[in-house]
Amino acid sequence: MQIGIESNIIVLKLTNDEDVFQSIKNAVKKHEIRSGIIITGIGMLKDFELGYFDPGGYKTKFFTEPHELVSMMGSIAYSKDEGAKFLPHIHCSVADRKHHVFGGHLYKGRVNVVNEITMLRLDELRLNRVKNEKTNLMELNIEPR
Repeated sequence: MQIGIESNIIVLKLTNDEDVFQSIKNAVKKHEIRSGIIITGIGMLKDFELGYFDPGGYKTKFFTEPHELVSMMGSIAYSKDEGAKFLPHIHCSVADRKHHVFGGHLYKGRVNVVNEITMLRLDELRLNRVKNEKTNLMELNIEPR
């Protein structure tokens, strides 16, 4: 992983076979990012899992074949309910070799060739996730620092 920082912008370059979530977690920890936004992500993914939220829970699909990472966005937050557990919420769109696009909540994935991910560190806001008992989702809670 290669990391560049300018002001509150963090740019990651991930290379083949790196775990996307672990790499983001390592960068967040190394640079003490408590709250942030994933602004962009491009490249390719393999061995990844996407989910679609249905009121009964997430429906997931695992992809082994490499797909073009068309876009990635999300938030960097921690759980208040689970001992400050790292809980990024990432969505992405991917395209297969026939240009069919799939998207949803990214659960896991590995880099195929390269990924370029840009994050914005938030200094004045604190993003936390709190479990909503009605939806059973870890929902975003925004607080001033």
